Amino acid sequence: MAARNAVALAKKALRKEIAAALAAASDAALEEANADIVAAILRSPEYAAARTVAAYMAMPREVDLAAVIARAFADGKTVALPRVHFEPARRMDMALVPSPEVLASLAPVPPYGIVQPAPDAIAATTIDLVLVPGVAFDTRGGRCGHGAGFYDRFFGELADLHAAAGLPPPTKIGVAFPAQIVDAVPMTATDVALDRVITSSAIG
Repeated sequence: MAARNAVALAKKALRKEIAAALAAASDAALEEANADIVAAILRSPEYAAARTVAAYMAMPREVDLAAVIARAFADGKTVALPRVHFEPARRMDMALVPSPEVLASLAPVPPYGIVQPAPDAIAATTIDLVLVPGVAFDTRGGRCGHGAGFYDRFFGELADLHAAAGLPPPTKIGVAFPAQIVDAVPMTATDVALDRVITSSAIG
């Protein structure tokens, strides 16, 4: 318990540190980095091979994947976005977004004020690639999110479903500005490591 509390405190401090770094970054610098990250995703072999891409709608000071989503539609890929649920338990799943027109019609919803798709189920075992937001990342795939645990629980469910179907798990790629890359993210046994991280200065 003491070790877990220590990790929680370290993550809290890390979130504060990264928030300050991102707040200090200029809009122009973040826009330039965002463009580099988008280009790196689109030229990655994981994107090229994926038939279904699970992306996300960015919150402020997160890497914006709007251009990746638009390209995925143009490339004929299936696009899915997160839906979060609070009752009866906190969990997240991915829902199908059938077209750019449907995406444009979606409105932000509480409590996070981000766009969520309608509950249009997508078979979890069809997801090939998950592009993952977060607060901080390291080059070994460590990730610190906002603390709700949605992605970690989702990755556990996803791995179980793929294993039951005799399939390898989908590739999980973190998406980060350079200021979000740290030497080591404090993690517990329930934190799921990513396969790699894409940023604007290097591909981890």
